[in-house]
Amino acid sequence: MKLQSMNCPNCGGDLKKEGNVLACENCGSTFAIDYDDADVEYEKLSTEDERNRQQYEHEKEMLETQYRLQEEARIKQLKYEKSELRKKKVSNTIRSLISIVIVFAVFGGIGYFTYRYMDKNGLLDEAKKNMMPTTTETTADPYDITKEDILADSEFLENAKASILSSYHSDRDGDTASTYDGGWLEYTISEGDPEIYDTYYLVSNKDYGDKNRLYYLIKFSFINDETGEVTEVYDALYLRDLKVNANGKITCDFSVCGDRGSGATDWTFDAATDSDQLYRSAILGQDEFTYEKIEIPNLEAEPETEEAEGESSEEEVEEDETEEA
Repeated sequence: MKLQSMNCPNCGGDLKKEGNVLACENCGSTFAIDYDDADVEYEKLSTEDERNRQQYEHEKEMLETQYRLQEEARIKQLKYEKSELRKKKVSNTIRSLISIVIVFAVFGGIGYFTYRYMDKNGLLDEAKKNMMPTTTETTADPYDITKEDILADSEFLENAKASILSSYHSDRDGDTASTYDGGWLEYTISEGDPEIYDTYYLVSNKDYGDKNRLYYLIKFSFINDETGEVTEVYDALYLRDLKVNANGKITCDFSVCGDRGSGATDWTFDAATDSDQLYRSAILGQDEFTYEKIEIPNLEAEPETEEAEGESSEEEVEEDETEEA
């Protein structure tokens, strides 16, 4: 571009660029702008830069949209897989129940016809007499048991704990959770058994429904796969309808139920993140039950204690023999 004077050659007034011409602000004269090849090339480069910038912005927007759609599809797939897994567990449970019903029906039918045969042939009274010495007296109401009765039956406590842990692993093994906090965070459940930190015995004050329940409050963790962040969560599992059998032993169907109560669930981890709220909802929130806390001893530690006591007794015997010598 050639440099020219910016004053009007007619009156000497100031010139102002208006579009592709220069206009005098004093006399109104207009003058064409003299563009050369360099000006045309500059204009061409400016237009190409703008076009490249617009292309970059378009490609950036397309990539962001593609990433967002991929994330939404991935999250949808995870939810679908989790839903299918739950459906599979429910289906397996239903098939197991059907098998159990069939087995009971078969054995029930055999037992019924055996009973009819023995009754018809006068063998029933003789069988009852033979069974009498092996039975013991039970309370009028088999569900009328206390927490002391529970603590006294170590075999029942072992089976109860085993059922709780088995149910936990059946529902939780391989479990994952996703939460959004400036980005998707993936969590995997910690390995091993959960911590049983509290146990409660609940007795119903109603004439219907469950008679009693044995609650286990458990604690476990989810670990962030990327950062290693640990989130502690809590859950309430229980056994219901505990009763005394003919041999004076406590038993139930050992079918584990879950109950966090209202307002105590974090749906990201499918568990409670506040232990106090879990206690209020799962234990205090049971209007039809009275409750007592139970301090269950560590059953796994008892054999070691007995062994230690046996070693102590052997040492005392050796000392006595030494003294006698």
